[in-house]
Amino acid sequence: MRNVRMIAIQIGWSEDKDDNLRRALALIDEAMSTHDKADLICLPEMYYSNPTRKNLDTVGMSLWNPLTIALADYARKYHVNIVTGCFPWKSRNGLYNTCLCLDRDGAIVGQYSKTHLFDGLGLKESDLVKAGDEICIVDFDFGRVGMAICYELRFPEYLTRVCKEGVDLLCIPTAFYRPRSENWDVLTRAAALQNQVFVCAVNQYNRFYLGKSRIVDPNGRVMAEIDEGEGFAYVEADLDQVAELQEKLGKWKNRREELY
Repeated sequence: MRNVRMIAIQIGWSEDKDDNLRRALALIDEAMSTHDKADLICLPEMYYSNPTRKNLDTVGMSLWNPLTIALADYARKYHVNIVTGCFPWKSRNGLYNTCLCLDRDGAIVGQYSKTHLFDGLGLKESDLVKAGDEICIVDFDFGRVGMAICYELRFPEYLTRVCKEGVDLLCIPTAFYRPRSENWDVLTRAAALQNQVFVCAVNQYNRFYLGKSRIVDPNGRVMAEIDEGEGFAYVEADLDQVAELQEKLGKWKNRREELY
């Protein structure tokens, strides 16, 4: 068995970045106090700092910023891999919605900038950040993890493109708006079921975002979920289920990509 012990951290953004970081670290401390052998922690999208039209000139951060420095310290402190969740990364080419993957030594082993921006329902994320143009797959010491961010749950072709690379788990930091809990339920379970992988979908929770962060198994069953409020969920999963189920169902060998 290839077991992985996962923790999803549900937290909501506020205008106080220092408090956002304090609350995130406090939740990690709480989770690790009872699950000190965890292999992976995942956090949401834009819970630390959020770009708006009013702050675009000042919101951008380097890759090594107070959030990622603190999380790297915690990766070393607890000997755990961390998916940092997303922050506004300012590169030479512009501002991106970016997430880092840190190993147990706090080193960056993966970097993903959201490729499908949320231009819909009267909102236009592309006015705030630029779209990335590369997928991200990380070989952590426990298994292979593919990255997606929030709105990309609505792009099954993209999720399949990532999962074709042999991933065991999709980590999906999100800031999924209220009140669409039915959408969230179907999309997160479908991402797991259609690709026969585990899904760790970690959402913000506040008056704008509905929470319900969850870990879903390759059969689309919810293994653990946080409902309302800030908190964490913990799951121990057998990653060997992924290859076994994909082989039984013929997920990859029966595809006819010449038709797609």
